[in-house]
Amino acid sequence: MSIPAIRAIRASLPDHVELTILCRENLRPLWSRQPEIGEVIAIPGRQKPHVVAGLIRSQQQSYEAAILLPNSTSSALEMVMAGIPAVYGYAGHLRKIWLKGVVPAPPSEPPMHHLERYLRIAEHLGADVSDRDKLLLVSQPPQPIVASMREVRIGICPGAEYGEAKRWPLERFRDMIGLVREGLSGQEVTPVIVGSPAERGLGEQLEEWVDGPVENLAGKTTVGELVDKLKTCHLVISNDTGTMHLAAALGVPTVGIFGSTDPNLSSPVGDQHRIILEKADCSPCFKRDCPIDFRCMTSISPQQVAGEVLKMLV
Repeated sequence: MSIPAIRAIRASLPDHVELTILCRENLRPLWSRQPEIGEVIAIPGRQKPHVVAGLIRSQQQSYEAAILLPNSTSSALEMVMAGIPAVYGYAGHLRKIWLKGVVPAPPSEPPMHHLERYLRIAEHLGADVSDRDKLLLVSQPPQPIVASMREVRIGICPGAEYGEAKRWPLERFRDMIGLVREGLSGQEVTPVIVGSPAERGLGEQLEEWVDGPVENLAGKTTVGELVDKLKTCHLVISNDTGTMHLAAALGVPTVGIFGSTDPNLSSPVGDQHRIILEKADCSPCFKRDCPIDFRCMTSISPQQVAGEVLKMLV
């Protein structure tokens, strides 16, 4: 969701100015592939601000400014401790005193998508954010899957790092895959299961439940390898998690399944994507685990998701 803002910032800067990204180690392959980025500083695991600041100071670069996308206090403290003279971002949590430039906070209503919040930072700093198609790299609508196509590859992301409340029940993924195969009976449908190392068990369980060919990559890929695999998919079905946004950023048509979170804030952006939401009276709650009956997710049927998938593919 931050890539369009980075593109806008890069386009607004002179050629001799270099952008460096500070990110978690597992995201290095993603940012290293972005042509707008000069260098990537990767943080190995969870580190205290002074450790991150030392990592920044150890680089063979002198940084004139830092732009904060997270709202955390620690992200601002890292930049100040690294000796960067100008730090810009939203006021965030108690960090206003460390910012040279405070970006005015957007109105709370209506809710603003995270992508738009990041673009607002870029715009405040002087970047042109008017050409959204260019910034989003919006691809052409997917072509229908024709009968002559032998294999249809569908990415499946059954996990969600944040917690169980964001996960559509695994057996519904299984049933949905069966329904999609019935609807595309003339083709070989290959589910490509993806997920983090912590979701390896989900991948193994789903692979065991699904009849027919399955490519189970859950817990077996780096982010860079995941990018390559997602590019081979005709469509991706995912809970509201990082893989959903990664697929959307790659231009792969994506079906996002939402329950405890709000698609107004974090849906995949673009006309080629779809969201599925059966809003409950208690959603969005943003809880990690549902304290009641999980009605927001159990109200979404395999038939509903499969129907949307088939409409996008045929």
